[in-house]
Amino acid sequence: MRCRTCCLRTERGAECPSRKLFTVTGKVAVVTGASSGVGVAFARALAEAGADIALGARRTDLLERTLATVRDATGRRGIAIGTDVAEPGGLPATSRRRDGGIWPG
Repeated sequence: MRCRTCCLRTERGAECPSRKLFTVTGKVAVVTGASSGVGVAFARALAEAGADIALGARRTDLLERTLATVRDATGRRGIAIGTDVAEPGGLPATSRRRDGGIWPG
């Protein structure tokens, strides 16, 4: 049987060995473009690796759906922030948000 997130073989019910190599437990990951495609995949992978997530994208309807899906699948905390990183101040505004109880200190 292969792990669903990597190419390593695992025994049925066993934890994937790659999880021991990569962990972001206790960290907050900011993922932009998280409303579709690669952004969704990164958000899920980082949450599965232990990070709480701050998701940013222009399409807030899809972004909220991504957040709900990732939270339900991983149990991690997260927030969705409508943002356009092509606009001046878009990414800094995203990183300054403090709601959702996920930011350290």
